[in-house]
Amino acid sequence: RCGWLDLKALETIVFINSVTNLCITKLDVLDNFDEIQVCIDYDQNQQPIYKTFSGWNQDTSVARSFNDLPKAAQDYILFIEETLDCPVGIVSVGPSRDQTIYRD
Repeated sequence: RCGWLDLKALETIVFINSVTNLCITKLDVLDNFDEIQVCIDYDQNQQPIYKTFSGWNQDTSVARSFNDLPKAAQDYILFIEETLDCPVGIVSVGPSRDQTIYRD
């Protein structure tokens, strides 16, 4: 079972550890979701506030470059980069070595 990405927590981790690049693994796990949520903050009761993205409902495991990914998957990754001000250098779309996308 996977939970939604908590960008608020990740933002703190990136800052404290001076992270310079991120790696997103198991992107293919999200292939069949109609919607994908990302926690962007917490309300006064410490309940998560989510931003909802459209799912891509396409097989990302065949992608070999960032441009091969569905537009919605690209938007999801770009939002993570912009929010954290940290580039995503690696995207994994499956268990095989050739299912790893390296970004410049």
